[in-house]
Amino acid sequence: MKGDSDIPPFRPDSRNNLQCIALKPTADPCAGMIGAACSAWATRLIWRLGPDCFAHDDLKPIIRLLVCNRHNESTVINQWEDLIKIYTPQIKAHATADAPRFSPQDRLCSRNSRQDLKRKLGQVIKDAQFDAGYLYIYTCPYIPGFVKIGCSNKEPDRRIKEWKSCYPLATEQDRCKFEFPQRMEELVHLRLNTSRSELICLAQQCKADYHDEWFKCSVEEAKGIIGHLKALNDEHALYDRETRRLSSYWNDKIARIETHIMGNPGRCTRDAEFLGMLQSFTQVQIGMDAGDVTDELNLLDQETREE
Repeated sequence: MKGDSDIPPFRPDSRNNLQCIALKPTADPCAGMIGAACSAWATRLIWRLGPDCFAHDDLKPIIRLLVCNRHNESTVINQWEDLIKIYTPQIKAHATADAPRFSPQDRLCSRNSRQDLKRKLGQVIKDAQFDAGYLYIYTCPYIPGFVKIGCSNKEPDRRIKEWKSCYPLATEQDRCKFEFPQRMEELVHLRLNTSRSELICLAQQCKADYHDEWFKCSVEEAKGIIGHLKALNDEHALYDRETRRLSSYWNDKIARIETHIMGNPGRCTRDAEFLGMLQSFTQVQIGMDAGDVTDELNLLDQETREE
């Protein structure tokens, strides 16, 4: 059963729960409709806030969810104060009854929790995985602290538009073009594995109760990880286009890192550290045994040794 399906939806006075609350330029009520997921998310936010916890900024995502797509952002902004003034008493009244039981908004995602980054890096990319596309990041204003990281072989705005049936107001934060984007997505997801969550879906037409590929991290952190992966790939393609295997360039580089670390046990305590080339994306320089020869490597350096 869909989470929160038993919660009575917020119904503005004189309108049903799916009718837009904004006004036309003529000051007449809008005849547009919002999606069922918009109503469900707005209702959940109202109940979560409770009758005594309303602040001006708390109401903005609720109001925005209750406005249909006929109105652009500037129109909504121009109506903020009037809509907040009109609907705050109604929203508070809706939240005064006994709070319903909620399904958790998020839960830890165990998918690929046992995956090994080195093994994933060395796996041949399957023929079914597309050759080129994008990694993208999007957020929703009513789900603070979470980012969605996905991949697509089409323009990200088209994919994000599809996601809006489950997560209204999804807003693109970044995109990056890659060869073999599904593999790049897997590597980024593994880097953020401990932050991976499943987020509740309130769209009645969707068969899933939760969707994964959500991460408890900042947009900046996600962009940084993708950006560094892009920099590594720009230095030299990670995968050979013909064989779909890890390139000989990176095979050799990983071997040199491993040999150097294994030969210097005083520097680190576990062989997993060399995997920081893809885990950390933090650029450091390591002196090689030859003395004046250095090699720029990406290692899980300070954070691993401090664990």
